[in-house]
Amino acid sequence: MLQLIHKYYNSVLGTVLIVIIGISMLFLGVDFGGGPQEVYAVKIDDTEVGFQEFEQRKEQRTAQLIQALGKNYQQFAPQLLEGMNQRIIDEIIDETLLQESARELGLAPGKDFIQKLVQKYFPNGFSLEAYRNFLRQTGNSAPAFEQSLQNDTLAMQLRGLLEQSALQPPDLLVRARYAQEERRYSFRISTVTPERALSQVEEPTEETLREFFEENMLSYELPARVKISYATVPKEQYGALVEVLDEDIELYYVDNPREFRTPAQVKVQEIVLKQNSADLSEQIGVDGLAEEILKRAKEGEDIEKLAKEYSDDVRKGTPSEWIERGTQGNSFDQEFFGEGIAVGKVALVRTPANVRIVKLVEQKSEALKPLEDVREEIRAKIVEREAPIYAAEKTRELYEQWTALPEEGDEARSLANLSEEEQLQLTEGDKLTSLADATPIERPIIREAIESSGQRKLLVDIGRTLALAEVLEYRESEVPAFEELRSQLTTDFKKQESQQLARTLAEEANILLQEKEGDTERSSEELTEELKALGAEVTTIEEKKPNEFREIPLNSAEVRRAVLATSSPGVVRESPFEVNGNQYILEVTALKEAPEEGFQEAAERLEEQSSERLALLLQESLLNHLKTKHEIDVHPSAFQR
Repeated sequence: MLQLIHKYYNSVLGTVLIVIIGISMLFLGVDFGGGPQEVYAVKIDDTEVGFQEFEQRKEQRTAQLIQALGKNYQQFAPQLLEGMNQRIIDEIIDETLLQESARELGLAPGKDFIQKLVQKYFPNGFSLEAYRNFLRQTGNSAPAFEQSLQNDTLAMQLRGLLEQSALQPPDLLVRARYAQEERRYSFRISTVTPERALSQVEEPTEETLREFFEENMLSYELPARVKISYATVPKEQYGALVEVLDEDIELYYVDNPREFRTPAQVKVQEIVLKQNSADLSEQIGVDGLAEEILKRAKEGEDIEKLAKEYSDDVRKGTPSEWIERGTQGNSFDQEFFGEGIAVGKVALVRTPANVRIVKLVEQKSEALKPLEDVREEIRAKIVEREAPIYAAEKTRELYEQWTALPEEGDEARSLANLSEEEQLQLTEGDKLTSLADATPIERPIIREAIESSGQRKLLVDIGRTLALAEVLEYRESEVPAFEELRSQLTTDFKKQESQQLARTLAEEANILLQEKEGDTERSSEELTEELKALGAEVTTIEEKKPNEFREIPLNSAEVRRAVLATSSPGVVRESPFEVNGNQYILEVTALKEAPEEGFQEAAERLEEQSSERLALLLQESLLNHLKTKHEIDVHPSAFQR
């Protein structure tokens, strides 16, 4: 069902299919109303993945893209988000099938292994309290989190097994990869662009233009738009709104002791011996010297004198500033923080770059800051926490007063008047704005204004607080009159026609090239002129290896696949290709095979790459086999969410 729905989703047949499925599910008693039984997004046999998990995965992928791209996210978001639902559906199906297959093979990890994985999330030391905090922060329970680790591990172990199976790829596969990588291609590329074809497009007649308008009317529909002003209680007033009692401060202090603790601290003297982690003999020598110095320090020799003789750092044994727990690494904390550790202790602390002989000279235990020292800090925290609530309540009161006033007459008040009287922060709208063009803070206000068309005064939740809003002008969605759009319609019609004409000319150029294949009487220059007469721009590229396919259209995945499947000179099958709206006919004019003498030098690298490729092919083959054995169903709305 999954493959059928996906294949025909955007077609008439797909629409009919989905309607039939929906009616069938309705009569079979599926709860469409969000009742107690949640409709699954994806179902594999008896395993159901709900829409909540589906949306969580989508949010995670989006967050990862935002983090990776930063300010460039908005620029690339449309291309990156396209097809994300399908990718998540495929990911859920593949993971579930691999996990089930791993269980059947007895690869399920034991409880001890999962507990070790959990502890790896806490590099500074595992504790039940830290684990509970982690679960609260991630919104997980311990069983659910550990089950997710087990599921991830199952799929990982099966992938590892496939990789082991592919460690020795056949020599034929390695040589084929070498031949493909090192083969050099020369091309004649004929390009037909809509811009070049545009000059051949005639001006549309009045009748043609009106027909085009009727056919594409919805494309020119303007969405509902509003002009608004909105006002909020400014943050400067928050402090005056919130009354903080001494009892509130004391209660916050008692309920949140972790916020006011000073961590345990120590002062140390140390001798630092640098070492080259790549030189084993040097490491052995440094370790031996460190053990000798440690013994002398423990026997009572002055560590500062030893430091002046041996230490590679600039402090040369002088006491450090206060060092907080957790700032020097886990091994340092284990040696110098905890119960029963006394001043005077000397120990070795190893890092990848050096060995440290450290002596504890002073220590402070973890302590709670006095209430009086943090009273104002707590007051500010309470104001920050409670102020939006108070601001929202004040906004609600003002809304009730405002809506009680008449719409006209001496007592009528615009939002601008009210904002001036109550010292609100006013933002005045100066243009009609649709929901799509709204800023994040405007979006809920404009949505509310559109949904409650005809209402002038609004109270809107904008996130952390409420806003008063006044609708100054409202326009329903509409299609502009034909005459208003005439110029745009003409441009769009000619653009559409030029795209179609470009495809037609490219097909003619493709036929011409195929007909002339093997024609030795016609020179390359003559053929080029014939292609140009059809409106094509002709360029040549000489001796490019596949990893050098950087120019358009060679950098297109579709074009690259077709070229690599070409074994002899001639027009590349599937030409013409459409890339970025342009039409390309590719002709391989020469093939230069990979030199045999370079194979041995590249063999090891190619064997590793072939192994990875073979592992992926094995996984793909296994998944295709598993999909034929298991019942897979996807809710149609999962493709659209």
